[in-house]
Amino acid sequence: MSSQIGTVVASGRRSATVTRKTRETEITVTLRLDGTGETKIATGVGFFDHLMSSLAYHAFFDLEIEAAGDLEIDFLPEPAELQELITELAESRLAA
Repeated sequence: MSSQIGTVVASGRRSATVTRKTRETEITVTLRLDGTGETKIATGVGFFDHLMSSLAYHAFFDLEIEAAGDLEIDFLPEPAELQELITELAESRLAA
């Protein structure tokens, strides 16, 4: 199934995986709302990885992010696209 900003790879009860590929980035996000705060995050931007890990830990949801992009040019598109994917997952795909 395709959405506005990514392709849903898998979904279940309050969990989903979405991928997005653009010219600049390739991102896969898995979000499980009924989690324990476990994370596996690799964006290439260390501080952003830390922020996302902290968010998942304190909100008690599980989050996996695998992102690759042209960080040598600009790292800003990657966090912006991740924010869009996670927002879509939380608002529409995982609504219970």
